[in-house]
Amino acid sequence: MVDSINRTKDVTNGVGGGKERDVYITYHLENIPDWVKELAVYQLFRYPKEVATGESFEGFHSYRVLGKGKLKSIAGVNGRYQWASSDDDEDEKAE
Repeated sequence: MVDSINRTKDVTNGVGGGKERDVYITYHLENIPDWVKELAVYQLFRYPKEVATGESFEGFHSYRVLGKGKLKSIAGVNGRYQWASSDDDEDEKAE
C-alpha cells in the first residue's frame, strides 16, 4: 500500500529517445502471511525487516511514458527487493 509519493523524475532514454518516469514512494505491506514474519524466513529471502513488521519503507518504480496518460511499468526497487518487467509485453506491441 503506497503511503506517499515522495517525488517523480522524468528522463529521456538515451537509446530510443523515449520518456521514462521514476516515481519514488514510501509504502507498507498488508496481509503478510504469518510464516513470512518469522525471522529465519525473511532473513533467508533477504526481505527487509519492514516486510515482517508492517512498517513503511522506501522504493521506486520506473515507467515508460506511452502517451495519452498511459504508463508501462519497466522496473522497481523496494527496499532490497528488485524486479523488472518483461520486454515481451503484449500491451506495448499493440501501441
